Amino acid sequence: MTLEMPRYSVGPRGEYADRPLDMPWRGWWQVLKRVKGEAATDRVSIISAGISYYCLLSIFPGIAMLIMLYGLVGDVAAARAQIASFSGILPEQAYEILIQQLERLEAAPRSGLGLGLLFSFAVGIWSASRAVQALMIAMNAAYEEREHRGFIERNLVALALTIGGICFFALSITAIAAVPARIASLHLGPGVTTALASLQWAALFIAAVLALALVYRFTPCRAPARFRWLLPGAVVATGLWLPSSLLFRFYVANFANFNETFGSIGAVIVLLLWFYISAFAVCIGAELNAELERQTYRDSTTGPIRPIGRRGAYVADSTAESAAGTQRAGDRARRGEAEQGVGSLPEPQ
Repeated sequence: MTLEMPRYSVGPRGEYADRPLDMPWRGWWQVLKRVKGEAATDRVSIISAGISYYCLLSIFPGIAMLIMLYGLVGDVAAARAQIASFSGILPEQAYEILIQQLERLEAAPRSGLGLGLLFSFAVGIWSASRAVQALMIAMNAAYEEREHRGFIERNLVALALTIGGICFFALSITAIAAVPARIASLHLGPGVTTALASLQWAALFIAAVLALALVYRFTPCRAPARFRWLLPGAVVATGLWLPSSLLFRFYVANFANFNETFGSIGAVIVLLLWFYISAFAVCIGAELNAELERQTYRDSTTGPIRPIGRRGAYVADSTAESAAGTQRAGDRARRGEAEQGVGSLPEPQ
């Protein structure tokens, strides 16, 4: 006689799911409907425009810093090869801007690279940190959080994320750029070479997912979510970003003529729009993660399991009902407005 353990119930809409993949389709449908509404409520479009503006300010000092570093310790041609790895994603006009800046900085005398590097590094870090702070605002909006970190702490977090992002970006692009050259050197034949070349896109996808998971974990002002609750938004954001970038590149190359409309700044407009598309995808991923956490009663934050109302994260301390206007006990407890009614939700039957 075989005894079967009763199956664990996650609820009809995933109310007791321990991970997003455990949720039934009804729960996912509720989540997606709320994501649509929250994207409008949180003004994702406007916030994405702000992020893209600061990204535009940071890209040129970042390129200058990259070229100067290579001018001091290596071959500038290697930097050109790394930037060339974006040629398949960026619109042609935006890519030309990067190449023009690359050529101009490549012609700079080496004698001024040391001082120029320090100045460019300071400007680049400042500009990029402004983009990260704009991203922090977007993540707080998506996760329904209020920024209560002090001025110093907030800027230190932005600086650390900026430096970490630059290092992660440089390492990822180096690895991605090295894949085609390594494959070509093996002389494996056209069929095998084409198949292996797809690894470049797989590496880009994985690198983007990991980077976004770190963004979703550390930028909002809240108790960090467990990694399993960060991956869905990171995968969706990357899945939106790559095809959208390719479609935008195709549109710019075949239908739009930004140079006729905007004149000499047409290429800058194209680059700005590409940043906007990227920022919008990142924000949508954050909205998805937030609503997935709100869908379950389980503790989605790191550390020991805590009852609802004591988790240090609004979406983890609230439920899907609160999204419709019901004030939950977790919201009251976190803001110190009340200490009553805080406790564990009933376990599933």
